[in-house]
This record gives sequence, structure tokens and C-alpha cells, in this order.
Amino acid sequence: SKLLYGSNFNENAVEVVDVATRKVQKTLPVGLRPKIVVLSGDGSRLMVANWDSYSATIYDTKPYAQLFKLKVNAHPRGMAMTRTGKVYVAGFEGDELDVYDGPTYGTHKKLRACKHVRHMVLSPDDKTLYLSCYYLGQLGVWDIATDKMKRLVQIGQEPKSSAVSTDGRYVFVANFGKPDEDSVSVVDTTDWAQRYVKLPKMNQGCGLALAPDQSR
Repeated sequence: SKLLYGSNFNENAVEVVDVATRKVQKTLPVGLRPKIVVLSGDGSRLMVANWDSYSATIYDTKPYAQLFKLKVNAHPRGMAMTRTGKVYVAGFEGDELDVYDGPTYGTHKKLRACKHVRHMVLSPDDKTLYLSCYYLGQLGVWDIATDKMKRLVQIGQEPKSSAVSTDGRYVFVANFGKPDEDSVSVVDTTDWAQRYVKLPKMNQGCGLALAPDQSR
């Protein structure tokens, strides 16, 4: 069956929903105030950012046992997990990424990125991590191989959620802050040009996703 993993912020849990029946199959207790939920590429591991526990917890998806609890910076939200298992977690209150690597996540680095990273999304080839740098209205382009910031692209104010096209060319970011609260930033990764797509009836865009066929 196809499953949907939803974070229940108020109940400190992740709910596993069967998409076909639209019923909660399992409620998984996690840390305090869970935010983002990320699945590994093969679907075998589930990672949760626990906003008020200052932790990221990792579970197997059968039978949902906790495997690891990673200590991270204050108020984690943005997260990513590469296909090799490398983990990135951004604490919203600061400018650092917690980077964990190795079979038991024994290698840990704190690396400066940009102020108030809210969201992060991997490129389809797993080579680049795109960061929504909330404080200065920028898209951070982070190189996975060297763990360094390659560039900062000026986009809309207070950028929130983001998505990447399946061909890796375009990055879409929801703009939340004034005067850009009715727009989505679209960044072309071939030349790093940014343009605004205005959505007049939208006020303070936050969540953002691309349809599987990329048409919407």
C-alpha cells in the first residue's frame, strides 16, 4: 500500500496514513513538536525534526523502531538525507547545519551555512542541497561533495518551502515576507537567474510542492 507520513505537531507524533483507505494505520510517538518528516530514498528509514527537543530521530519503517537520536541545533526544521545516508539538519535559530555521516552517524560536523535555514531540498542527482535562507531572502546552493556553500542567490523575502524539478533545472521557492508574499521564486540552475511568478490571490505562501508530472 502507499503510505503518507504526517507530523502531528500538537500530539508529538507522526501519523502513518494509508492513502487508499485514508485511515491512520499507525501513530508513532516521536520528539517534542515534530516538524518536517523525510524518507530515505529506499523508504526504509524515516527521519523526523523535533522542534522543541533539539533533535532529529531516525526510525525504520518496519516495525517503526527508533534507530538513532541525533543532537542538533535549536529548533530543527529543514532536513535532508542523501542516498548514501548522509544527514543534514538545520536549526532555525542560527546559521549552522548539523551534518551526520557514517553507518551509525558517528561522524558529526557543525558547518556555517546562512542565517535561519528554514527548508532544504536535494537536487535529483544528489549533488546539491538547496537551502531556504529565511533571514536575508536567499537561496543557498550547497555542494554535497565538499560541504561548502557554492553561491547565494537573492530571491523573495522570508523564503519558506521549496521544490526542485525532476530534471534538476528549476528550483521553486514559496515567498512569505513582504513585499513578495504573493509570489513564488523560480531559479534557473543553468545561469542562476531568478524570476517571480505572481499569484495575486495568494497571501504569504508557505507550503509548496510540484505535481509528479511537473505540470502544476
